[in-house]
Amino acid sequence: MTGRAPAFEPGDRVGRYRVVGALGRGGMASVWEVEDAGGKRFALKSPEARLDPFTVARFQREMRALRTLRHDNLVAAIDTFVDGDYVFLVMERVVGTSLAAVIAEGALPAAHAVAIAKQILAGIGHAHAHGYVHRDLKPDNILLVGDRVKVIDFGLCKPMEPSPEDDLGPMTTRGTVFGSPPYMSPEQALGKQLDGRSDLYAIGIILYEMLAGVPPFDDPAPAMTMRMHVTHRVPPIVATSVGKSLQLAVMTALAKPPQHRFADAAAMIAALDNALAIP
Repeated sequence: MTGRAPAFEPGDRVGRYRVVGALGRGGMASVWEVEDAGGKRFALKSPEARLDPFTVARFQREMRALRTLRHDNLVAAIDTFVDGDYVFLVMERVVGTSLAAVIAEGALPAAHAVAIAKQILAGIGHAHAHGYVHRDLKPDNILLVGDRVKVIDFGLCKPMEPSPEDDLGPMTTRGTVFGSPPYMSPEQALGKQLDGRSDLYAIGIILYEMLAGVPPFDDPAPAMTMRMHVTHRVPPIVATSVGKSLQLAVMTALAKPPQHRFADAAAMIAALDNALAIP
């Protein structure tokens, strides 16, 4: 049985929450602002298909991941429940500015860009340590709340070593590609098995974009953008604030073979610290 996500109006009740209003709608899920009986507000998420096995299985995997992950730089899960024909995920309500909106105003100073990248790495390193790859890191999925960075939307996350409950079986096909083309690693664009180094590549792209104002590869045709990640050389960042050490750190994150990138998030954080210390 398939269908659209539930439609709510302010004041509607769902589970033990009251709907305040809509927060957003994407290709896979809709999100509303809700509050509990005490007036505390949260974000309520539901998939865009009613009891579609594949969509609900992915949604349940996101719920398992967020229940496992607890880090200051990651959005936190609060509650999960089923109401009628729908499954819901309740998350902390994060009020901030998307990194995409910040970059749209122009390139960031090197120290600021590195500070943001390090917080993304800290949160994603925590996810990797618990066995999950995000697979959809991009500026739209990074929120800035004052000086704090929050990584959101684990809708495409995947266990690096799937357990039986995470196996989508015949609902998914080997070689199927998910993600956002401007931020895909070469192996993701090719539909290969991913580990944490794929996320590090995406963070490298985000850092590049913060420093240069634009991502290195972004063709109007998504397939061409994916091909560029696989075959094209990353152009150097042309910005006076980007020294040779920082340029090298970014290019290491963006190496085509995963084994030529940083081994993990901690190693990339250390390299970025050194890059700021050594121009």
